[in-house]
Amino acid sequence: EVQNGTPAISAAIAARSKGGAGGQGPSKDESGGNGGNGGNITLGMSGTSAEIRTTGDNVYGILGQSIGGLGGSGGDSTALAGTGGGGGFGGNAGNIVLTLSGTSDDKFISTTGDYAAGIVLHSVGGGGGTGSDFVSVLGGQGGNGGNGGDAGSVTVNSDMGIQTAGDHAFGMVAQSIAGSGGAGGIDTSTVVGLGGDGAGGGTAG
Repeated sequence: EVQNGTPAISAAIAARSKGGAGGQGPSKDESGGNGGNGGNITLGMSGTSAEIRTTGDNVYGILGQSIGGLGGSGGDSTALAGTGGGGGFGGNAGNIVLTLSGTSDDKFISTTGDYAAGIVLHSVGGGGGTGSDFVSVLGGQGGNGGNGGDAGSVTVNSDMGIQTAGDHAFGMVAQSIAGSGGAGGIDTSTVVGLGGDGAGGGTAG
């Protein structure tokens, strides 16, 4: 049982795996670093006394998150001619599996506060980095954006009831959200200039 959460979100059961962000590329034509991958998350609870109770605003019953790291931006550059560095790829998010089972007739997850959802599960791919800007005399091209990371699957197996009493307190939220692609960089050239390409988003689970 969890009571009176802090202004930040808290939960009776929480697990989070987050990939690190890629670093920004140095100057010239170097690309940003790729974001790290979020790991898989497995949550479960079972038994004769399998129940969760929380009181207070922003106190979830169960929270699980796997988040890919953001891709780093390409390093801006100036030269006679050339190409800017590309943005790093966003990291992939892992799969999330939640299994809840109990043997009693009154098994359930209960929250009483506002914004206190019973179950929240997110698998979110990291966003791609921004391509670098490039300034040249003869001609050049801005860096391409980095691809967004893929999101994993979110699976819930449960025979437990969910009760919420507060405002904006969802029973369950389960989301698989792919990362967005990074924007292409800008080229400023005296003769010929080409902007970088925007990158594609990731794939949801």
